[in-house]
Amino acid sequence: MKKILIVFGLTLFLAFAVIPKKEDPIYVHQTAVELNMFEVTIEGPFPYAGTYHFFEPITILEALKYAGEPYQEIDDTSIVYSELITRNKTIDVPEVGMEPNQPHLLVNINEASFKELLEIPHMTEQRAASLIIYRESNGPFFSIDDLIHVKYIGQVTLENLRPYITCS
Repeated sequence: MKKILIVFGLTLFLAFAVIPKKEDPIYVHQTAVELNMFEVTIEGPFPYAGTYHFFEPITILEALKYAGEPYQEIDDTSIVYSELITRNKTIDVPEVGMEPNQPHLLVNINEASFKELLEIPHMTEQRAASLIIYRESNGPFFSIDDLIHVKYIGQVTLENLRPYITCS
């Protein structure tokens, strides 16, 4: 009887000592993360040309891969494949021998707002902000070539922007 009592007592002791107690769950309340979505529209001789939605910055080269291999030879002389896309953009890739779309309106860099500057092809948010800061601290631009003094605008970028801008 003594042995049974000792075994029973040890069993009870081990049961309460080894078996963990049920814990209450901890709830973590977090606010929803806002996702910044932007659209990239790809036009040209691609099998999957159309509009794509992205949530992270993407280069033009990576975006064009989504449209598939072009079924005709393309003229990519006006495309900067390493340009980072962070906002809505249309990429128009002309076929060889076709004239790319020419801008209908030139943007006056002395009067354009930040939003209007972002509509210019090859103009990034960083370049537009630097242009406005330079314009406000140094006065109006007298020549398009004066843009070379703006931070983040080099010779290649200046040549890419030239068909779309004016300073008068």
